[in-house]
Amino acid sequence: PGARAGANEGTGCPSDCPVSLNDLGAIAGIYIDATDTLHGYLRSPEGKFVTFDGPGSADMFFVNLNDWGSITGYYLDGNNVYHGFLRLP
Repeated sequence: PGARAGANEGTGCPSDCPVSLNDLGAIAGIYIDATDTLHGYLRSPEGKFVTFDGPGSADMFFVNLNDWGSITGYYLDGNNVYHGFLRLP
């Protein structure tokens, strides 16, 4: 939900990119919205989507999702400074 829907978009990287899959079937990834901003999402094994961004983020990136639902990664803020994060369930 919210990903761009133009030609060749919304069906895979880079506009909707699953980045990590845990052993329970949850998926963490990123998507690009209509303003070319990257946002994070978590899809539960049941198919529920939750979107999130870092504080003041301009773009979100992920590295890993573990079986407890914790996500690690980094984001770029409006001043072009990178920040690491840990998102807990």
